[in-house]
Amino acid sequence: MKTEFVTCEICCYEFSTTKWWCARFCPQCRKNQIKVRAKRYKQKYAKSGYNAWSQIKQRCTNIKDKDYEFYGARGIKLLISSYEFIKFYSSNNMCCVCNIELEIGNHKSKYGKCVDRIDSKDHYRLDNIRIVCRSCNTKQSAKKQIRGYHGRYKRA
Repeated sequence: MKTEFVTCEICCYEFSTTKWWCARFCPQCRKNQIKVRAKRYKQKYAKSGYNAWSQIKQRCTNIKDKDYEFYGARGIKLLISSYEFIKFYSSNNMCCVCNIELEIGNHKSKYGKCVDRIDSKDHYRLDNIRIVCRSCNTKQSAKKQIRGYHGRYKRA
């Protein structure tokens, strides 16, 4: 193997390496980069509770939102502060229906977190919402749909 001398992009320290694929940073800076990535990862998924809350708020208040007709137009309101919702959302990691531990941060998977209203005609309140997995939420929403005009599905 050939040893090369490379300059670190962060601290300008000159070091020797045999691995061409990790030659951008010295060993100390590489450790720091890993710590920074881990911190960003935690921050990203701590924001997921706020993102869920803001999406619900958009559905209920923004007329230009694509789902406004199913929520805000029907008079459904968001009656939870962001602080209360994030606390509730981050403390619940089990599906209320099938009791499976939910995957944090992977919202597109079968077991990603979803917010479900217990009574679909009532507002978003702490006593009317629960955390379910994506597969349970999909099954329940399929049961709520009824056949409507010209064979299209309309929500009940």
